[in-house]
Amino acid sequence: MKSFITVALLTMSSLSFAATSATLQLKGTILQALDISIVPESVATSLNLTQTASNLKVAVISEKSNSNTGYKVTVSSLNNGKLKNGSQLFPYTLGYNSQNLNLNSPQTQTYSTIQAYNVSKDVTISYTGIAQDALVAGDYVDTVTFTIAAN
Repeated sequence: MKSFITVALLTMSSLSFAATSATLQLKGTILQALDISIVPESVATSLNLTQTASNLKVAVISEKSNSNTGYKVTVSSLNNGKLKNGSQLFPYTLGYNSQNLNLNSPQTQTYSTIQAYNVSKDVTISYTGIAQDALVAGDYVDTVTFTIAAN
């Protein structure tokens, strides 16, 4: 009889704690993606420095970001916005995202809207041509770096 009362009490106690609803949490995670790539135009490595150029397209930048804080792109020039041949300098202006950049120091474009991006932007160059006999012979070169980061 004692075991019957124990079983009855255990059964009643489990019934008194029965729930009428239950919850299930579902969760998924998307990792942050940041990517930047450059597709140069053929003219980028064969600029005619003896003829003036205005907003000449030299590349297309592809930016991808899904950062929940937005993102930024920093543009920097190895030679501070000048093509260089030894000690000879040839100044130019770089256009990016329809804005002219002063590459004397790194320039940052900030995009604070929180959404997924997959955009392409043109890169252009403008400069004043110089007569061939006024330039020292050789290659005039600069390296421009585009870096993407989350805000």
